[in-house]
Amino acid sequence: VLLAHTPLRHLAEKYRDRRVVIVGSNQTSAAAEAYGFDFASGMAVTPAQIAAGTSGIWPRTPLSKCEGLPPIDVNEPGAPPIEAILLFYDPVDWGMELQILTDVLAGGHPLGSGSGEQRAELWASNPDFIWRAAYPNSRYGQGAFVECLRALWRRRYGGAELRVREFGKPHKVQFDMAHSMVASMAGLAPRDMERLYMIGDNPAADVRGANLAGEPWRS
Repeated sequence: VLLAHTPLRHLAEKYRDRRVVIVGSNQTSAAAEAYGFDFASGMAVTPAQIAAGTSGIWPRTPLSKCEGLPPIDVNEPGAPPIEAILLFYDPVDWGMELQILTDVLAGGHPLGSGSGEQRAELWASNPDFIWRAAYPNSRYGQGAFVECLRALWRRRYGGAELRVREFGKPHKVQFDMAHSMVASMAGLAPRDMERLYMIGDNPAADVRGANLAGEPWRS
């Protein structure tokens, strides 16, 4: 199965023994752990863990829970710096997560006291600004959350632009990974696949992404 966050699997090795923040909904930590991110030693943490363990960093009651993971105090002496944020899935508690992720991006000790230079890399798995759910009108997606984060970063640090690395449709990396997976399932080399068709419900992400991905994609 290829999910929006599947390409993030390869970052587990890049950030081995380096602290990262994993963002998403319930069970996201389990998916990240299956990819190789290390929650057991506290090198992978969630915003909810930081909110629960770092005094005063979020002065309200968080909506998100720690999912059985321990609270993490990112300001304790000797705490490793947070080097990356990985958005696996649409966040749940936007207020808390926007505050904590802005602090992570700024870095410093205590967290958030940095000068405005972006200290952590930001990886997003899905650029969709809106998506269709059960409600008659589209709902905001992960892309909208990233836009909020951009706006807060720009406002707080004098117009600085936030650097974001994106996966997911319509980015070519998602179609390249699907191409490799389908070829493997068919017992073929990727170069031997003559045509792949993308069928989806989002013209901007599905149709446009496939047509821009190049051979052998069509939509």
